[in-house]
Amino acid sequence: MRLKKLISLVTDSLHASGVGDVPRADMFLSERLLAGALVMAVGGIGCGVVCIFKFHIGLVIAAPLLLILAVGAFLCWRNQTIHVIDADTFVYTTFLGKRKVYHFSDITQMRRNRDSYTLYVGNDKVHIDSMALLSERLVALIDARFVPDGDGEETE
Repeated sequence: MRLKKLISLVTDSLHASGVGDVPRADMFLSERLLAGALVMAVGGIGCGVVCIFKFHIGLVIAAPLLLILAVGAFLCWRNQTIHVIDADTFVYTTFLGKRKVYHFSDITQMRRNRDSYTLYVGNDKVHIDSMALLSERLVALIDARFVPDGDGEETE
């Protein structure tokens, strides 16, 4: 419970500094993930410092693990985005920064997973995390892909 309060406090301070005032993309991850990354980084550094003065196997394992998780969470927050270019085109950026251009008309399926959504676009998959914030424009363009057209047939 204390960790949730700490992440909430860091999130509030990030929001107050203007990090989250303007949407960065049509799909992006919230400041809560950035706050979690910062908390994990501080925890990892703290474990490393304590380990210098008092050796404990748990601290030796926790320090690098927390730092690796912090870097992963930061990369997800920073890079994982969708930018809508026009009514049929969007650019998806993975958490490692790889960009690929897709077309809404190529979406064949949308699957709901336990902690995310997966858009099947052609032969590729686009991952949308459950904590991602989506613009109304992106949601409308994805929904339009699955709404029946005027002939009574459902689009693929």
